[in-house]
Amino acid sequence: MGRPTKTGLDYFPVDIDIFTDEKIEFVSIKYGLEGEAIIFRLLAKIYRAGYFIQWNNDVLLLFCGNLKKVDEPEDLVNKVITELLKREFFSQELYDKFQILTGSGIQKRYIKACEDSKRKTIEIIPEYSLLRVNPELNIVNSEFKAVNSELTRVNSEFSAQSKVKESKVKENRVKESKESKVNETITPLHFENSPSLTFYDYEPKNYNSSDDIEESITKLAQKYCSKFILTPSELIRFRNLVINAGNITRKDAFRVLFECFEEYPKLDFNKKNLPYLSTRIQGKIDDAIKLAPIIAREKAAERAKNVELKEANQFLKNQEDDTIDNLLEHMSYKTESAVSENVVK
Repeated sequence: MGRPTKTGLDYFPVDIDIFTDEKIEFVSIKYGLEGEAIIFRLLAKIYRAGYFIQWNNDVLLLFCGNLKKVDEPEDLVNKVITELLKREFFSQELYDKFQILTGSGIQKRYIKACEDSKRKTIEIIPEYSLLRVNPELNIVNSEFKAVNSELTRVNSEFSAQSKVKESKVKENRVKESKESKVNETITPLHFENSPSLTFYDYEPKNYNSSDDIEESITKLAQKYCSKFILTPSELIRFRNLVINAGNITRKDAFRVLFECFEEYPKLDFNKKNLPYLSTRIQGKIDDAIKLAPIIAREKAAERAKNVELKEANQFLKNQEDDTIDNLLEHMSYKTESAVSENVVK
């Protein structure tokens, strides 16, 4: 039995202008040195495995184990990854489909490093490939031979029988991928068969209770995002969006959160993930905070206007009452005068 083919790298190249790359600069501006350190740790983890890593809650927990000096490391790592997905440093499409972190630049550098180390075999899973046409194929060592446009390379010394077996494996993978995509398209989600509920059905009983807020958020996630499991760290992140809502009330913040969860099923497929949902909620809460002073002034002006109208109506009513009283008093005087004149006569 032959030795297993090595997929990971012993080291990975870093461009000298990496910190002037806009994709990295956004992370640097928002999250500083800690954000940059997280990027390098992610790249090291990816290249150690090859050109991609699976990303889920368990991997996140282990990844954050060495970030003890960072406050709420899981939250920070999620924010950095969300930013890198947004800036296309990592592929959003492959993250949504397969829950993996990889990118076209990562794959290019991986293949180049494998060629430089003169590896006889470089394997790229077709479904994970972001390099549909590889310009380096024309200059590779003759020991390599391209097999299909998905950049999977095999050793030219493999027998025809091995190639046939590999071709069948690839066909099965493509078939499974297509079937999986069809199933995702036609399988109704949990929320579609659920009864229609309103904001007040999910509103926390007590906005001063973190437990009540978390319970309401859990119910929302079960209804609208049943495909995902809400981890404790994600639950805390959503809860904090409501609790730390600045100069708007927690009820207004929860209303924003409710509306975003309610709109979640209507989002494009590549946006149906919890990091994007969290970012969307934060953005809408920020907008509400900016509008809060304007709305407060408008309400104050409306209240002042109502007070003025009330006072004006009261004044007119008083004027009418005074006029009626004067008229009645005048009529009473004339009646008494007429009676006196008759008595005299």
